[in-house]
Amino acid sequence: MALADELDNRYPAQFVKNISNPYTSNASAKDTARIGEAVEDVEGDFLNEGIEIDLSNKAHVRVAVRGVVALLKEMGGHPGASKAVERYEERLSKLAEATSRDRILMQSDSPLQPSTEPTNSKPWSDRDHFGDVTPRPPNSAVDEDEGQ
Repeated sequence: MALADELDNRYPAQFVKNISNPYTSNASAKDTARIGEAVEDVEGDFLNEGIEIDLSNKAHVRVAVRGVVALLKEMGGHPGASKAVERYEERLSKLAEATSRDRILMQSDSPLQPSTEPTNSKPWSDRDHFGDVTPRPPNSAVDEDEGQ
């Protein structure tokens, strides 16, 4: 089922007709071209957030349909359209935080190799053979008998 069909399933036909034809008071059908543009924009927004839209996922459908409505309101110059678009963008970013697969994978081109030390071992500089070393604060006076 396409996103435009989800719009039709969730909103009354008259509402969809009115919102897709903002400048025609006696429109006889919905403007499928304008709805198609809004659907493409929403799908692009999902991709920009790293989400592959899945219409079998209820959360995706909910955010996407509201996005289509918000963008149709914005295209038609409806009052409150900017607030609706803001709410849609907030919902989309929250959805991306929870479901995005566009994560940065750990990788490196460093020639260094990780050490083979056992798990939960102390770092090299914290080992026991440094126990007798007494650090001096910076700019401290040097004892003459130390020879430094």
